[in-house]
Amino acid sequence: MRYLSLFIFLLWVSCEKENGQVIDNEIELSKTNLLGKWKLEATRVSPGYPVDWSMVENGNEFIFLMDGSYTEYDSKKPSGISGGIYSIEDQEFYGTVLLLKYEYLDQQHENRYTVELSSKKMIMSGVGCIEGCSYSYKRIN
Repeated sequence: MRYLSLFIFLLWVSCEKENGQVIDNEIELSKTNLLGKWKLEATRVSPGYPVDWSMVENGNEFIFLMDGSYTEYDSKKPSGISGGIYSIEDQEFYGTVLLLKYEYLDQQHENRYTVELSSKKMIMSGVGCIEGCSYSYKRIN
């Protein structure tokens, strides 16, 4: 019985981490908690099977402002800088999601993300991404 308890404890501990991308002391997704500058540090995009987090060098940055606007700095995009408006909304199936609205090539676009948030880390996962698309950001201000 003692070994069974030890095994269950070790199994539980090993399941808590995802290659260092863990949200400690999760807080509510709100404008106040989201405010500031966030830098991409890792991605996990699955081609249909489980994958580990991949560290990112020179990841994009988001700046979220209280007025509901955001700016994204991304050296991989043609202009390098883009932005739009964001909101936080409740959806029946996904719960609370982050909605990013922006214009690209003269067309309006929207992306929705579920968000795990702490004071120092944010993991955004694309709503509707069946492969599992997650992006880990760290707060940098």
